[in-house]
Amino acid sequence: MNVQAGQSRFSPKTKVILANVLFWMVLAALLSYAIAETNQVEGRSWPSLFAQGLFGIVLLMVPPVYFNTQVLVPQFLVKRRYLPYAGSLVLIALVWPPFPIYLDNLIDSHLFNAPPEDLDSPFDITGAFVTFFVMVISSLVNMSYRSFRQQGRADKAEKEKLSMELGMLRNQISPHFFFNTLNNLYALALEESKETPAVILKLSEMMRYTLYDCDSSSVKLSDEVNYLENYINLQLIRYRQKVDIQFEKELANTELEICPLVLIVFLENAFKHGVEGLEEGAFVHLKLSADEKQIRFQITNRVGHVRKLNANAGIGLTNAKKRLELVYGSRFSLETKTQDEIFSIHLKIDLK
Repeated sequence: MNVQAGQSRFSPKTKVILANVLFWMVLAALLSYAIAETNQVEGRSWPSLFAQGLFGIVLLMVPPVYFNTQVLVPQFLVKRRYLPYAGSLVLIALVWPPFPIYLDNLIDSHLFNAPPEDLDSPFDITGAFVTFFVMVISSLVNMSYRSFRQQGRADKAEKEKLSMELGMLRNQISPHFFFNTLNNLYALALEESKETPAVILKLSEMMRYTLYDCDSSSVKLSDEVNYLENYINLQLIRYRQKVDIQFEKELANTELEICPLVLIVFLENAFKHGVEGLEEGAFVHLKLSADEKQIRFQITNRVGHVRKLNANAGIGLTNAKKRLELVYGSRFSLETKTQDEIFSIHLKIDLK
């Protein structure tokens, strides 16, 4: 059987079985050592003592432990039926010990040449206590294992859910912009403008970046900046000299990674809810700074008196915030503010 690097030779079920066998073998070894030290056994080999200890464990502990973990725990404890579960443990602890004790005594005397023990009473308080204690410990271990597996399945499901949601949110980005750009491209083509090839090239670069380069969960900050600059250049062609667009960058390291296509949403919002509703005085000012610890992004734009109340609304900003929560959790802050027809967004992403 060929096993690839990094892959286990055993299935999860096989690993559990092997772990159980190893546990009982170690416990048998400890019991054998205790028998040797307590009884001052002479003339007995270690394999014989180990076999005696293993027989004792198999007879006394294994049946109630696995009956508890395979039947009582799922039927009562998992379902929070605590009273029937406690009653079952007490009943088994009282009824079970005499049977393996008599059988263990018989096996010890015939197979291991050990002197038989005197059994004055069929009821053994020590055996009952040991049986009850071992079953309680096995319940704790089993419940911990169940909780661990459940948490693992929950984490896997959450990761799959995040991946699906990120994919769905990514597919919702930029349709408005691409639609308007194609309309502008059509108008330029009718005019036989010399700018037409440049627009086609930039649009092609942006579409390639959106469709192919953003398949991973993160991209280089330099690629994201290039995408923003292409967007701005296309908007400058569209609006000519009507809009004052400024992009200030302070990037200590452009190799830093960021969630793809998250910054463009805020820039699109500035044009959709700001520039498009103004006949004059429109501006969009951007500032992006980044160091090894944090990425900071700020956009300020003018909005008309009709749009200012809804400037921070819409599916774009809602999806952007959701994507940030999915990727960065609590390691980001997003603030929006509208004052005197000026709308601003402040985004901070902690990288460490």
